[in-house]
Amino acid sequence: MTAVAEQGLRETAFQRFLELGFPTTHDEDWRFTNVAPIARMGDRLRFSPLAKNGCLSPGFPPEAQQYLGKYAPFQNHAFVALNTALFRDVTYIHIPRGQIVGEPIQIRYDSPSEISHPRTLIVVGPDAHCTIVETYSGTGSYFTNAVTEIVAGSGSVVDHYKVQLESSSAFHVGVMFASLGRSANFSATSISLGGALVRNEVSVTLSEGTDATLNGLYLVNGAQHVDNHTSIEHAKPHGTSHELYKGILDGRPAPFSTAASSFARTRRRPTPSRPTRTSCSPTKRSSTPSPNCRFSPTTCAARTAPPSASWTPNPCSICNRAASANRMPAAY
Repeated sequence: MTAVAEQGLRETAFQRFLELGFPTTHDEDWRFTNVAPIARMGDRLRFSPLAKNGCLSPGFPPEAQQYLGKYAPFQNHAFVALNTALFRDVTYIHIPRGQIVGEPIQIRYDSPSEISHPRTLIVVGPDAHCTIVETYSGTGSYFTNAVTEIVAGSGSVVDHYKVQLESSSAFHVGVMFASLGRSANFSATSISLGGALVRNEVSVTLSEGTDATLNGLYLVNGAQHVDNHTSIEHAKPHGTSHELYKGILDGRPAPFSTAASSFARTRRRPTPSRPTRTSCSPTKRSSTPSPNCRFSPTTCAARTAPPSASWTPNPCSICNRAASANRMPAAY
């Protein structure tokens, strides 16, 4: 990526941010989270990336530039657009093909100012193994807008941990995009212990034979607000995904949520071994049943009732399992 191409990317992303504006609770994906406190910092955000941000550091590897920005789309995400426009540098980690890294790789971000846009790019070669730990912390009142891109090659094993230790008056929005190769094994664990307003997003795209596990733990007290949002795309068949988020509440926490969605370009339903258990608001899935399907994606493959003589099976991508067993799923 040349300096001209990079600056063009920044300008395009910043213009898209201005067009999108900050999300509101009227947006489906943000209906549980009010980012008005962040939006009030807008005057400090609306400056040209040309004036405030230079090009990537000379030490940024040329081979890494092909990945930067490719897996973190900003067309429909204001905070990703803002990060793409205003990040100052990139933390780049590359694990070569077949290399096994025994010790965890630590990435630590201590917020140095009122507003920061950490950018992380992790490229793991085929058949390589590694563990990555990202930690976010700071003191005082500030806003951290982080974006992480992970590219995992075929047969690789990647364990990613995000530890959020922001101050009690800080705002944190962190988005991670992971693109997983054939037969890769990937796990992501999010641990949220700090922050006044926190939004954690994980978006994973699976290839054939990929196994992905998303776990989360959050400890909320006082007036904290934590929103965990996940998206898993089964882009090719024979992928397996699992989810488990747990929370501990103390005092009077503000409302928070965990949303989960799963969809498949191949029109194959996600594996039934993918549970999503949370102690917060009900999960949301975007799996699309047939128009005549009367049953919840959450209950379709798991809850059944005795067959009824008046019930006519009408299988779809969700109900297929129940129909083949000649059982009627419990009504949602």
